[in-house]
Amino acid sequence: MIKQKLACLGFIGIVGFNFSTPKLAAWWNKNPQKNATAPGLQKQQEKRLEKFAGKKVAIGAGEVIVKDGTTLTIQKDGKAYTVLTDEKTKFRRRFWGKSSLDEISVNDLILVIGKWTNEEKTEIRAVLIRNLSVQKRRGAFFGKVKSVSATGFVMETAKREDQTVTLDSATKLVNRKMETITLNDIKVGHRVRVKGLWDNENHTITEVKQVKDFSIPLAPPPSPSPKSE
Repeated sequence: MIKQKLACLGFIGIVGFNFSTPKLAAWWNKNPQKNATAPGLQKQQEKRLEKFAGKKVAIGAGEVIVKDGTTLTIQKDGKAYTVLTDEKTKFRRRFWGKSSLDEISVNDLILVIGKWTNEEKTEIRAVLIRNLSVQKRRGAFFGKVKSVSATGFVMETAKREDQTVTLDSATKLVNRKMETITLNDIKVGHRVRVKGLWDNENHTITEVKQVKDFSIPLAPPPSPSPKSE
């Protein structure tokens, strides 16, 4: 008799534990005759659904139509949503680099993850905003100098088209021996490596930390092989 009671309690515990999964929740709603036999579990499930339903939200590729201080209005599938941001909101660029609210502009496409703040599900408090229109990432980029200006140069690349490289006072210029050089030493046709922030949309590299010119100094000519007697 005791063993039968323990087995029965174990079965009820398993059902109550697994019932929170989406598949069993869907099964439960499709079996009203089962609900009538276990009203306690039905009430428990209703409380869980009431607690979590309509709270979390993810909206992908919504277009920013209004930017007003820390509040954004986006449009997705013909419907407008108000997006609230605060000091806890995290911002990321397309390639997941750190971003900020200042980088978001009208017409940008953004992905929003957050929580609903009203029953109509039109207002969201954002936890994470990923700006798909700010296509920037840091890295090292190789190419050949196509033209030189007072602020940098245009670099021809193999797969990323021409990139405009803008230098600043923090940029370090070195030759292939890691010796310091100046912008005047970089000439058209030189093969270079640029470390900086690449904007895929505008084909620019800014916030450049280092430019390495592999074409200088020129490699010494090979010494002639000794003649055999």
